[in-house]
Amino acid sequence: METLRAGDVLSIRLSGSGGYGPPWERDPERVAWDVKNGKVSKEAALRDYLVVIRDDFTVDMEATKILRRNRTKSPGGET
Repeated sequence: METLRAGDVLSIRLSGSGGYGPPWERDPERVAWDVKNGKVSKEAALRDYLVVIRDDFTVDMEATKILRRNRTKSPGGET
């Protein structure tokens, strides 16, 4: 527990919601933006969103389409 004094500033940051719909249906360009801006790692983009991000933060659309098309189960276990 912290005690605040006059003039102190308290900043509280919370994460957003889990989103709407399956993550692998998210626009790949938006996932790339999140990776570029440090919101999502390249590993999480691949694992959770099934988006292949190149080193220059662009989307490998062909690889992403193949990965998504060949998905047999969602990261959460759903088909």
